[in-house]
Amino acid sequence: MPDLVCRWDAKDFAAFDVPTGENRMVRVTGTGTCPQGGFDVGLDHGPIPIVPEPWRLHLRLVENPPPAGTDALTEVAIDQLFEISDEVTEVAVLGVGVIPIQ
Repeated sequence: MPDLVCRWDAKDFAAFDVPTGENRMVRVTGTGTCPQGGFDVGLDHGPIPIVPEPWRLHLRLVENPPPAGTDALTEVAIDQLFEISDEVTEVAVLGVGVIPIQ
């Protein structure tokens, strides 16, 4: 499990199929709570599992703390697009859980 400073819960994430007419895309949104203001958060491609899972997009959370910030619980949001293959039906966020694509 990754060393995450902010709090994340799978119930606060969603994944939506985005029709583009060309490549298949998925929009992943989510919210979490960080211990201070100014965190820069996002998603990046995560580690590939040893046993291939072509039905699942693997992502990891990226948290970049501010050089200085107010010590107050602060809600942060993620909203990103990823290109996926036709086989993908769910998104796995390392340290959070699995989110079905709607």
